[in-house]
Order: sequence, then C-alpha cells, then structure tokens
Amino acid sequence: MNQSERERMFEELFRTREYYIARGGIWIGCNLIIASHWPDMTLSNGISAIALTTATPFAVTALGRRIRGRRFEKECRPLIDRLESLLKTMEEDRV
Repeated sequence: MNQSERERMFEELFRTREYYIARGGIWIGCNLIIASHWPDMTLSNGISAIALTTATPFAVTALGRRIRGRRFEKECRPLIDRLESLLKTMEEDRV
C-alpha cells in the first residue's frame, strides 16, 4: 500500500453512508429545533438561524478534517517514514 492509497483511505472516512446518515440526522434535528421556535422569531432572525444551522455541520466537518489531518501527520507520519525507509532498505538488499 503506497502513500496515495493511505491518504485516500484517510479521506474516505468522511465519505461513508453511515457518516452521511449521521450528518443528515444532525442537520434535520437542528433545523427542527429552529422550526419549533419559528413563531417567536422575526423573519430576518429566522432566516439567519436557518442559514447558521444549515452551515454548521459543514463547518464542523471541515474543522474535524483539519484536526484529524494534523493529528495524523503528528502521530503517524514518523512511523510511516520509518516503515518506508525500512521497505526501501529491504528492497535494496533483495536486489
């Protein structure tokens, strides 16, 4: 498994059916909560609340991906580099 395959597997964690179901459930739940308060809001407050509620799951996803990427680089990159150098050494010795 080369580096591009590992990175693709890392990226695909956020593209599973279960992830989209959970994200859609959170989005629907948040919008239902806002809708329950809709009669008490003015039109401009309601529109801004719906816009904020709609944008929040996307912002959280972007933040989560950024945090996960940094954590991956910090925790896994040294090990991956060592393993790649070991593999390179083994391939050179075999030839």
